[in-house]
Amino acid sequence: MADLTLNLISAIGGLVGSVAGTYGAVMGHIAFSKSKKHKTLDLRLELQKSVNTFTDDLSQLPELIEKSYITKQGIARAEGWSKSGRMDKWKIDVESDKNQVDTLTSESLDGSNDFQKLNERQLETRLVKVHSLQKSVDELKQKYKVSIDEDKETSKLILREVLQQK
Repeated sequence: MADLTLNLISAIGGLVGSVAGTYGAVMGHIAFSKSKKHKTLDLRLELQKSVNTFTDDLSQLPELIEKSYITKQGIARAEGWSKSGRMDKWKIDVESDKNQVDTLTSESLDGSNDFQKLNERQLETRLVKVHSLQKSVDELKQKYKVSIDEDKETSKLILREVLQQK
């Protein structure tokens, strides 16, 4: 009788253990699936934020380049080098950068911002592409902001010189 009771207890213990193991495996799978969905959602959100930032920054570049070009022309005229090779080089750089803005605009994301249909790998690929494009936009923004700031300082110096002469 003791052997039968011991065997029954062992069988029940084995059954409880296998049910608990199966339950643990199912719950682990559910948790893994949820974490994968969360990762995809995080990637989708990060991509959307990056695309929005890129689009905003890119849309501001033409105006920034034009403003910089105008301030540079003013400084060039005030300092007497508006018809020099230095100004010609600046004009060539501006045209090249405008072409780069056009290229960035056409490369931006092939016009598709529907990220719901993309899988994790596609989202990662798009995110890397947007970050690369954003880096180019940031370099152009920095170049023209620095130029405008330098022109403001030069403008102040020219104004001081003119006022001192009077």
